[in-house]
Amino acid sequence: RGAEAMRALPASAWYTPASALAAMGQALRRAIGGSSGPFYACALVRAAQVLDGVARPTLSQWAQAFDQGVQALAELGGAQPGQRTMLDALRPAADTLLAAAQVGSSPAQAFAEAVAAARKGAEATAEMVPAQGRASYLGERTRGIPDGGAVAVVCWLDALEPVIAR
Repeated sequence: RGAEAMRALPASAWYTPASALAAMGQALRRAIGGSSGPFYACALVRAAQVLDGVARPTLSQWAQAFDQGVQALAELGGAQPGQRTMLDALRPAADTLLAAAQVGSSPAQAFAEAVAAARKGAEATAEMVPAQGRASYLGERTRGIPDGGAVAVVCWLDALEPVIAR
């Protein structure tokens, strides 16, 4: 549903990075059920605000926008890394992207490192007991299975990587 919502956006949505992020956020809010839609919407709208007025963002600006989007998601949901949520993939990815931008990595290298950090974070959720979200009532029964939200983050980051590497 989320991908279909993205494909249905009008061409005008893609005019600037900020308008694209804001439009994607609103589309995902409407298309994705549960808490993920509003969480992604909040993150994308905050990232759009960071890039407002920036026509061609630098890697550092993209990293800051991503970081602020992740922070907005954490604020909305009240979760922290280590509680077996999508933040366990997002926070390491954002931190890695910021660090790579600070040392002057290429966008492709920085993003590849961020995806690897997200993957490692998502995999680590398999050994965590959920403290937030819908899975929290399952407790120990979740051990051995990575958090679905964290895995979803890795899926969409993986899908973006070839585009970033161009």
